Amino acid sequence: MNDPVAFSVICDDLLISVNGKQTISGVVSGDLIVPDDGILVPQFILLYHYRSPLDQKYAPISLEVIFPGEESARVLPLSIQLTVQTIKDRNTMTFRIPFLINNLKLIPGPIDTRVNYSSGSAEAGRHWIVNPNTAAIQILNNRVVQ
Repeated sequence: MNDPVAFSVICDDLLISVNGKQTISGVVSGDLIVPDDGILVPQFILLYHYRSPLDQKYAPISLEVIFPGEESARVLPLSIQLTVQTIKDRNTMTFRIPFLINNLKLIPGPIDTRVNYSSGSAEAGRHWIVNPNTAAIQILNNRVVQ
């Protein structure tokens, strides 16, 4: 693996314990459904998973997200300074980093996520916010008639 790989997960809450373990709850497994005129949520969490070659472990990265209706990305700059134990055949390191956004208005459309690193970027996925009518049409179109 030469290039970093990333993906993101939307969840309702994330707890980080004293020993560094993360507990996530309310993981969104499909589209987010909101009213046509949107909804204001008190907190929105994207958990980014970022796998990088060990030789890039000290490179600064930033998490990026663009929500529907927003023209510019929200960016969380990070400086990763971790010591990784050298193990034979180990050539990558995985980081799991939460990005918390408070008081966010969600409206229908795509949520684009990305991780930027010193020599490029990796798309971390596209999530969708839909309205109830679109969601109902999708359910009807996916039904199997027996």
